Amino acid sequence: LSGALQWNGISHFDFIETPATGELLFLEMNPRPWGAIHLAYVNGYDFPGAAVAQALGLTDLTRFFPARGQGDQRSLWLVGEAIRCVTMWRARQWRGLLKAPLELLHGLWTARVDDFLWHDPLPLLAEAICYGKGFFGSGGEVNPGSRGMFGD
Repeated sequence: LSGALQWNGISHFDFIETPATGELLFLEMNPRPWGAIHLAYVNGYDFPGAAVAQALGLTDLTRFFPARGQGDQRSLWLVGEAIRCVTMWRARQWRGLLKAPLELLHGLWTARVDDFLWHDPLPLLAEAICYGKGFFGSGGEVNPGSRGMFGD
């Protein structure tokens, strides 16, 4: 998409999956650093560093990105794990739901957590409040999509 738009520089593309078909729909392109860029960075993808280097005229940007197979660190989104548990509960996936706490504990030791830092827990609290407000305000909806988003 960047090439088709003749865009040269840092960008972030957002897609959403259509629940009925699984088709990915393009939502937007952000021609700037994005909110979750920290997650990419902690997993070895230094997009800001590459953008600065490119702006300075460097053409070999390989040092800003992990070698093949090196950027496969598992990341954990704690609020997403809560959403996953609610979804499993509703689908009566009891075996998965019983394993979820063990997987979460294992993930806390082996993964990079996207939305929590011990020295700065407020972003997780704010995110949990935001998602909780939407969840309870909508009567328990876990999908951030809204009516009409998919033309229905």
